[in-house]
Amino acid sequence: MQAEHATKLSKEISHLSDLIGEMEGKCQQPPSDLLQGLTHSVALYVGFCTQDSDSQRRTAMLWTDS
Repeated sequence: MQAEHATKLSKEISHLSDLIGEMEGKCQQPPSDLLQGLTHSVALYVGFCTQDSDSQRRTAMLWTDS
């Protein structure tokens, strides 16, 4: 059980790290582009967090394939 929690936490940290990287790149863009990208990134993460674990795995696979 503890290993499952550690795996889930590790995946969430990895995803957040990816989002941070996106945000750092967007900081170089005009403010309007930054806000649009931020809204999109937050919506993706909220959607990811509200899915069941099987859906999260499928979504994560789609993100890593792109």
